[in-house]
Amino acid sequence: MANGNIGTNGVAIFELVYGTGPDFAGLDLANPTTLLLSTIMMLHHMGLHDYSNSIQTACFDTI
Repeated sequence: MANGNIGTNGVAIFELVYGTGPDFAGLDLANPTTLLLSTIMMLHHMGLHDYSNSIQTACFDTI
């Protein structure tokens, strides 16, 4: 799950929230979707809407 924490002073951290997935190690089963969604949230927060929209469109078109 993608997650963002934004403080009242505007300082923010965006991260992935789930386990480490040791059962999937070495199986080429990693799914970077939540990393991309966290990146979209971060770029939007930074005011880089063109970039966040481009990545979001690419993600949703792919899914």
